Amino acid sequence: MGGGARSGGGFGGGAMGAATGPMIARKRISRMSPGPELSQKKRPVIPPSNINGTDPQITQWAVHLFRWLYSDLVVVNKLLQDWVSTVNTALLTHVEQHEMIVEIVRVLPESLPPNLSSILCEPTDQPNEVELLFDVDTTPVLQIKAFKSSNQKTEVSHYKATVSRLKSRVSVIVNYFALKGEMKLEGYPDIKIHLNSIG
Repeated sequence: MGGGARSGGGFGGGAMGAATGPMIARKRISRMSPGPELSQKKRPVIPPSNINGTDPQITQWAVHLFRWLYSDLVVVNKLLQDWVSTVNTALLTHVEQHEMIVEIVRVLPESLPPNLSSILCEPTDQPNEVELLFDVDTTPVLQIKAFKSSNQKTEVSHYKATVSRLKSRVSVIVNYFALKGEMKLEGYPDIKIHLNSIG
C-alpha cells in the first residue's frame, strides 16, 4: 500500500572542455531523462500510534503490529493479494445475476496508504484474539477485468477503478499467535468510484 507521483528526472551529459584545457564533464539535471526527479522525495508513511484500549499490554501489541505492517512491504503485498482473492471469490456469486464476471487484477502502486483514526483495541471472548476497531478513509486504485459471454464468444474489457472516497468503520479480529485475522466493514460504507476503460 503506498505510492506517489511518478515523474521523470535524472542526469544528462554536458559538453567537454576546450582542447587546450583539462577535460571537464558537466552534469545537467533534466526532467526528460529516465532517472528520478531529485526535487521530489517520498514522505515516510508514519504508522498510527493513537491506539486506545483497556488492556495496556494488548494496546502496546497493536502499536507494534502497525509498526511492523508499515515497515514490511512483503507482508503488506501478501495481505493485498489475499484481499483481492477474497473479493474476487465474493464477486463470483453475482455471475448468474449479471451474466458477467468481474475480477480485480491488482491494487495499483499509485494507491495511497489509508488514513486510520479512532483506533480501539480490545480482547475478545476467544483466547489469543483481539479486535481492532477503527475508522478508515482510503482511496485505492484498482486494475479490473470484466468477462462477458455473447454469441458463444467471451469479450474481455479492462478498466481502471479509482476509488475517490471510501469511508467506513472497520472491525478486524486478529489471532495474535497465528497472525491471522478477519476484516469486515461495519454499517454502510461511504464509497465513490470512477471507472475508466483502458485498452
